[in-house]
Amino acid sequence: MSHQALYRRWRPQRFSDVVGQPYTVQTLKNAIAQGEIAHAYLFAGPRGTGKTSVARIFAKAVNCPQPQEGEPCNACPSCQAIAQGSALDVIEIDGASNRGIDQIRQLREEVNFAPAQSRYKVYIIDEVHMLTNEAFNALLKTLEEPPPHVVFLFATTEPHKVLPTVLSRCQAFEFKAISPELIVAQLRRVVQAEKIAATEEALQAIARHARGALRDALVLLDQLVSFKGGGEITPDDLYEMLGLPPEEALDRFLDALADRNAPAALALLAELAERGRDFELFTEELLRRSRDRLLDLTSAPAASGEEETALWVRLTGELLELRRELRYALDKRILLEVFVLEWTHGAPAPAPQIPASKAAGAEPTAEARTRAQPQSQSQPQTQTQPQAQARARAPIPVKAQAPVPPQPQPEASSPPQEPPPGAHDAAPQPPIARGGGSAQGVREAWERLLVRARREKAALHALLAEASPRLAEGTLFIEYPPDYTFHKERLEQPENLQIVQSLVEEIFGGVRLAVGFASPSYSGDGDSPAASQAGSASGPGSAEAGAAIGPSPPGTGRALAEKVERVRQAFEGKVLR
Repeated sequence: MSHQALYRRWRPQRFSDVVGQPYTVQTLKNAIAQGEIAHAYLFAGPRGTGKTSVARIFAKAVNCPQPQEGEPCNACPSCQAIAQGSALDVIEIDGASNRGIDQIRQLREEVNFAPAQSRYKVYIIDEVHMLTNEAFNALLKTLEEPPPHVVFLFATTEPHKVLPTVLSRCQAFEFKAISPELIVAQLRRVVQAEKIAATEEALQAIARHARGALRDALVLLDQLVSFKGGGEITPDDLYEMLGLPPEEALDRFLDALADRNAPAALALLAELAERGRDFELFTEELLRRSRDRLLDLTSAPAASGEEETALWVRLTGELLELRRELRYALDKRILLEVFVLEWTHGAPAPAPQIPASKAAGAEPTAEARTRAQPQSQSQPQTQTQPQAQARARAPIPVKAQAPVPPQPQPEASSPPQEPPPGAHDAAPQPPIARGGGSAQGVREAWERLLVRARREKAALHALLAEASPRLAEGTLFIEYPPDYTFHKERLEQPENLQIVQSLVEEIFGGVRLAVGFASPSYSGDGDSPAASQAGSASGPGSAEAGAAIGPSPPGTGRALAEKVERVRQAFEGKVLR
């Protein structure tokens, strides 16, 4: 006799053999035992959870001459014919292959004929959601008033694609994904009966990778039996067969990320590349393992601090975004390496930032160490790194290391160390944020903001890529050329502006945000406070900032614009036109 796959040999033949669907099984058994047979049933749920198997058991039970408390006897000719697939009155139809109106019209003609051998003529339509709307509409009348000898059993993995008019004519049953514990218990029964050598860890790994589908677990086990050729099956065999990294490699990579250890993480990626591993599968397993470790932390809050929990919450969220992005990446290894470098060098620590209003009185050097130091204590040398590298590894906060005047001031103007009195009553902040005193510092932070925006929303990244940033007097100005009205209006939409505001607070610190057009006379060196026409603003105090920063006079060049700005600052006024 030819070899038969495990999932076929172990297909349930009675309701009591079905794993993980107690509500559905009990309801159908009671209906059969009491003789309350409906004319149409819909079985919906993930693949490999027993929908078609339950439909066949139901067909046997309703046609069995001697059912036992709703269970088929599996001994009569009717039960045996249905189990072998040779019964004339049980018709299985593949909805994906017979989805047109012509096939449904033929079905409507056939249902009027009486059963040839059995009590009921049962139609099992698998993947019923694949039927066209015309086919569904042609079936409606038959579903509403079928002949008394016909029962329809529909199976689908996507019930939302079935017409509501069809759903309303069926008794619907939802099949649940089977828990790993139940899958492991069933695998134990299979390996004992089939005399298969497998470790308990291997069975658990198979159940975990089956993702709730018992059929998938049996297929994996069958494939591993062929792979080992009679030897004992271990978890490493499954990882090798599927091209997955072992648990030890996942933990090493996650520990390297948590410790901000870029060389260790990159070395592991290189090792996986040499072995030809699939980086998308690696990321999926990494996300699953990170979730498990996060749940372990939350289940024992006393053993872990808030900072550690916040770190793993943030890391798990970033891995989820990375998995979504890998699907469309041209080079998955490069994207993973960039992610490692961003996380270990550019990602801010998960601890809450100190508000600018509270941090105004702190010493600059102490705040620089607090802001630049990573959450992990494995790199104490961060405090002694050059200032430019510290800016690249931490968000740009508002507090300045030393007050720097935006432009040389005449003697009659206010002192360069302090802004004009009353100019920032709404939100008192230093004139220039640390790391933003030069165009280079602002540009570095802006590039990081663009990377984060691309992960949040691709369309938002496209809008920001056409703008120029300018940081002046505690306000980040996002400026467009005068003819970029569409980009500016789209960015000012509430859903986009909210995302930008959160990214600005995360990367630049507690600065205000203003969106507008760049003045034609402004060349844009990144540190001049002049020449912006704020069209809209968001963030604390941004309305005042938009009123205080007005347009430069047209046509006279940058020198005149700077003079106008100095006069405006000296008299605490604003430029009207």
